[in-house]
Amino acid sequence: MAQKIHSSGFDSSIKGDEEKETKFINECKELFGINIDRSKMAVNKGKRTQSKLMLNNLWGRFSLRNFGLSQSFVTDDPAEFCEYKDDPSIDLSAVDELQPGVLLLRYVKKRDWIEEHDCSNVVVSLWTTSAARIHLLRAMQKVVRTSGCSLLYTGNY
Repeated sequence: MAQKIHSSGFDSSIKGDEEKETKFINECKELFGINIDRSKMAVNKGKRTQSKLMLNNLWGRFSLRNFGLSQSFVTDDPAEFCEYKDDPSIDLSAVDELQPGVLLLRYVKKRDWIEEHDCSNVVVSLWTTSAARIHLLRAMQKVVRTSGCSLLYTGNY
């Protein structure tokens, strides 16, 4: 989150006003526990996009399901192939020969053998999704009409 804030720079309404900038930095620390370094506060759209993608990926990790996800394994060792073939905890769904002596094994872990991820938290993922939808709903309720790429808003925004 700090990287996203740094790469967004200070808002134009406070940029250049050292007192307001300091207040913003202190609020980030006190309210959210985010340490902001004033010297790193510079607009960088590439870093901002990258940090947003990383944050979105983090939110997705909370709701990552453990069951039904196929996995792949490449091996050239016959002993490893036999381990996977005889493993009672997996269903081996496909074996493809990539080249002579090299196999691609595709498998799914059986439900009885699944362990919950340490980072999995359905409540957090549901809350995040719900909050985003409420935010979108509030924005859409202000739209009077859409025509092509333009939006007309009511005066209540």
